[in-house]
Amino acid sequence: MRSLVELRISMCRSLSDFPEEDCMGSLTQLRELDIGAFSEELEDFPAGLVNSFQHPNLSGSLESLSIRGWDKLKSIPHQLQHLTALKNCIYGISTERNLRKLCRFLDIWSCKNLKHLPSSIAIQRLSKLETLEISGCPLLEENCRKEKNGCEWPKISHIQQSH
Repeated sequence: MRSLVELRISMCRSLSDFPEEDCMGSLTQLRELDIGAFSEELEDFPAGLVNSFQHPNLSGSLESLSIRGWDKLKSIPHQLQHLTALKNCIYGISTERNLRKLCRFLDIWSCKNLKHLPSSIAIQRLSKLETLEISGCPLLEENCRKEKNGCEWPKISHIQQSH
């Protein structure tokens, strides 16, 4: 499995946990990871998955991360910052320098319970970010509204296009 380049784990409605140990650290060639649509009870990233983000093998190889259809997800783990090779992130946010230099478009969608973005400092480190699109995330959308003085608006007010 060390040569696995792309992994999709989604639409597994019975999946409620990953092994607690680093479950993907041996995937030294993994470039794309697409996860989501797990058990409806799952509100946080499983510990094994979060631990994998910190493993040197995965953190240096993963270039694309997609997180989708995770209705109860409430927050984005800060361990995403360890994914130093990340170039494309659909829904997730990372603050490492490679993403700061490369990420121009960020799309966050279909996460009904997500309320908050990472810190203002983390968002501002995404210096190339030009477009932020949020859809299907009613709580986050409400918190990001300029017209309603949403609590998240100050974090994204510098972005050219926010939808």
